[in-house]
Amino acid sequence: MEYEIDEVAKLPDENETGLEDDLTSNMESNKPASYTPENEVPPVSTLPGSQRTSTSRRDTGHPDPSDSTKATQRTNRSATQETLPRRYRRKHVRTIFKHVCQSMYELSDWDTFVQCMRHLIKGLDYMRRAGWVHRDISGGNCLWDPASRQGKLADLEYARPYKHESLLPHEARTGTPAFMAVEYQMRKYLYSVTAPLDNIYDLSSKGESVKRLTFTYNFYHDLESLIWLYAWAVYFRPPLLRVPPSSGTEELLRSEGHQFFACGIEGNTERTLVVNNGLRDNRLITDVINAIVYGPTSGCRFLIGGMETIRHLAQGYHDIQSLPTNDSLRNGTAIWSADRFTYDLYKKFDESLEKVADLIKEVGDTFPMRHISSRREKTKRHRTEDPDSPTHHSVKGNKRVKRSGES
Repeated sequence: MEYEIDEVAKLPDENETGLEDDLTSNMESNKPASYTPENEVPPVSTLPGSQRTSTSRRDTGHPDPSDSTKATQRTNRSATQETLPRRYRRKHVRTIFKHVCQSMYELSDWDTFVQCMRHLIKGLDYMRRAGWVHRDISGGNCLWDPASRQGKLADLEYARPYKHESLLPHEARTGTPAFMAVEYQMRKYLYSVTAPLDNIYDLSSKGESVKRLTFTYNFYHDLESLIWLYAWAVYFRPPLLRVPPSSGTEELLRSEGHQFFACGIEGNTERTLVVNNGLRDNRLITDVINAIVYGPTSGCRFLIGGMETIRHLAQGYHDIQSLPTNDSLRNGTAIWSADRFTYDLYKKFDESLEKVADLIKEVGDTFPMRHISSRREKTKRHRTEDPDSPTHHSVKGNKRVKRSGES
């Protein structure tokens, strides 16, 4: 955001003169919606004539019992009107952006994509240092500014301080399902620490099962969303020359990517296995990725290097969840303090993308992308027609509705 133009329409002053107190404009539209002229004619009664009360024929020696009640009501109403504000101020703001950015869905080459990803990692690290989580990382909320050649995080309306009660499980989940962290989708931790089996009859507390802790969103979940975004690009934005038209490769990529990204808010088994087995293998690299599109002789195999960060992420989850909780929210929910989430994981992700960027420069090719997915996914967040779309899901409450042909 470069600058703002604020137009403040000040409403009439309390002296009821109808004049603007510090603005020269006297436009009629500056009057509040609740403004009532003093000379307004009272509404005509709709009661029949026999039910109307005539004060001219009332016996003054026998006052109406309701007179004292009406007087009290008038006094109370007058007192209430004096305490309530009678004028309101409205503020009209126009924001002008100097630069127009592109979403990650709209980028056309891998060179730009990798540069943008590195800037986004830095942006998430800045948020971590400030003690905030984003909670809505997606291709539409991660932007590239062609003028300054910078990647930017956008749409922070769901961002919260790390120590915030809205991150608890009973709160609604936010984000695009295709890029949401698996633990966030499941609302539980995947790595646990338990006491050795030979101590099962020991009544003393030897350890803490992380799976029994109340789940809360943390900084590493934002970073996982970025890893899913990189993996999405591997499947749905492959190098142009590696996916010739009518070769059938496009459909293979679509089918393989579908198992990870065509999911609902609850996630799916394949996504869970990627993170849960991350310490042992990398399930993001499937056969079509490893052998056909990004094979050893493809000349672009190094592009999938960014997906190797899933191993570091799994290790990071394991390490943090192996530690006892040492902090809590105001309601007593146990959490890990913010300083337990270190820069190391961000650094490893950035280092892997730095290697990719260096090899792109060494090869001397920007690796133009083939856009497999339709354009509809870039602008329509809740459209579900395209199975390869990152937002392809159907949710009724928190229950996922499976699509036909989906495991």
